[in-house]
Amino acid sequence: MATERVFYERRLDKIFDMLILGLTNEEIANHFKITPRSVQNYKPKLEERYMKYQEQKNNNTWAF
Repeated sequence: MATERVFYERRLDKIFDMLILGLTNEEIANHFKITPRSVQNYKPKLEERYMKYQEQKNNNTWAF
């Protein structure tokens, strides 16, 4: 179970990096040998993670 979680987190990080580089869902899907729809399904988790990061960053900015 823990191994699956690590695999999922690594894939999520790689997909995020590829999206930042401007790759399309189709290009990412081809790289991982998954469907473009699967790539699309990762996006809400990435958005959630990014929003948490931004909130933490903003909270730390205002700390005196």
